[in-house]
Amino acid sequence: KAVEKSVSTARRAWREAGPVNHRDMKPLRKRYDDAHDAIEKRLAPERERELRRRQLAIKSLENSIENDPLPKQIDVAKRIQRDWAPTVRGRRREEQKLWDTLRKLCDSVFEQRNAESKTRRAAQDESVAARQATLNELPELRHTAKPTSDEAAVKALDGA
Repeated sequence: KAVEKSVSTARRAWREAGPVNHRDMKPLRKRYDDAHDAIEKRLAPERERELRRRQLAIKSLENSIENDPLPKQIDVAKRIQRDWAPTVRGRRREEQKLWDTLRKLCDSVFEQRNAESKTRRAAQDESVAARQATLNELPELRHTAKPTSDEAAVKALDGA
């Protein structure tokens, strides 16, 4: 990451250095390109490794979505997101394509989780409403219920 940051800083400094005579620019540009190419040559294997690692992570999530229960899918998605950051970034388009693919998969997992949570909450709300309705009926039942002969005898003894 430090090398990548240094390259980015050098690239920015190169652009902002100001105008140079064409005759002087040609050898400077050659040296800059040679240095940049040497760095890129050393970073290329790591860049490829990171690309493959994240492609495999996406495949792992796809496999989990197809075969695992939702809690396992959520765990896989969270782990992949946590470990996503590459040591060396690839080309911007490749990076964006990988990220968009991952986001789409993660969004489907988390939307499914949210839908299940919403369904569960709705069922719980119905249960609460049913219990509340039962509680609301109890006082009315108390006044309309006639005591049984045993209850009348108990009341008579209590009163005596």
